[in-house]
Amino acid sequence: MSRSKPFGFGRIPGRPRNTRVGVLTVTIPLVYSTCLGGDGADCGKGIAADGAGSRRRHRVDLLHQFPHQKTQLAGQKDAKLVYHDWKPALSADAAGQENNGGVKTKMSITRQVLLAALVCCLVVAPSAFGGVIVFSGSDAGADAPGAGSIAAATAFNTAASLIGPGSIINFESPLVATNSPQSQTIALNADGSVNGGSIDIRNTPWASCSAALCGGNTTAGGTQWLDVAGGTAQFTFALPIQYFGAYFGGLQGNIVGQETITFSDGSSETVDIPVLNGGFAFVGFTDAGASITAVTVDGLNDIVSIDDVRYGQSGSAVPEPASVVLFGSVVLFGLIARMRRKSL
Repeated sequence: MSRSKPFGFGRIPGRPRNTRVGVLTVTIPLVYSTCLGGDGADCGKGIAADGAGSRRRHRVDLLHQFPHQKTQLAGQKDAKLVYHDWKPALSADAAGQENNGGVKTKMSITRQVLLAALVCCLVVAPSAFGGVIVFSGSDAGADAPGAGSIAAATAFNTAASLIGPGSIINFESPLVATNSPQSQTIALNADGSVNGGSIDIRNTPWASCSAALCGGNTTAGGTQWLDVAGGTAQFTFALPIQYFGAYFGGLQGNIVGQETITFSDGSSETVDIPVLNGGFAFVGFTDAGASITAVTVDGLNDIVSIDDVRYGQSGSAVPEPASVVLFGSVVLFGLIARMRRKSL
């Protein structure tokens, strides 16, 4: 889009008074255009410009201000962010004198960088800062994890990987299945253990009880799981952790009440396990930067299976997203300052 307009004598910043300007041809290529508000049908339908099709705008305007949009949106006042990058091309005047003064924009590159930074912040913000974020999905009546549970586990794994590396406990060999719940502490690995008043490692189903009601293995190719026959199971870690998640089976919260996961990150935290009439669920949480030494699963009077426990230790050498965002912000503002100096 371009427009030519003759100029006479006038004042141009930085140029002698009454500088001869000549003919100014402004070429304005569209760089970015999007909609704020409205629905998908409102977006990407054209450039917000005046009736002559030649006005550039460097601000958020209302679509009802632009004549060519009135019919389409029927007077709706949805906001549209319109952004052009432009450089005027000057031609020689009638006397053959070339005007090299020009008009220079100071905002185009800066705005592009700011827009990219905003998008990045929106993407990483949920995992970049501390606080408990819960991931939960369930499959009512299922004898194994289904779409709901697996989706929650996948989302949890993605978020956890941004915080730091982790480990998985699948209760397979060398752990030994006893199929005899009792009060005991079971050493799981070098990182930690689990204790409870009625727990065991199991590899055979409860008699006359389906997996939907009494739980079972969730490890691909595996046969064993942690069995909690009523009461609690407390996982204790030698080194503090900052995220935890697992598959839970045989959930019957509709009978026993609200089953929970509790821990302390300096404050007492409670995560609810889905209330089901039998079935499986995945429940996990991230708490970036926390130092959690114990996680307690309370199955009340239910028989619950726990399998594929994944956790990540605190103090990982991998930078936390919050640190990355802070570093990126410093670099961003440095680049903006540099570009502004160059544009002067």
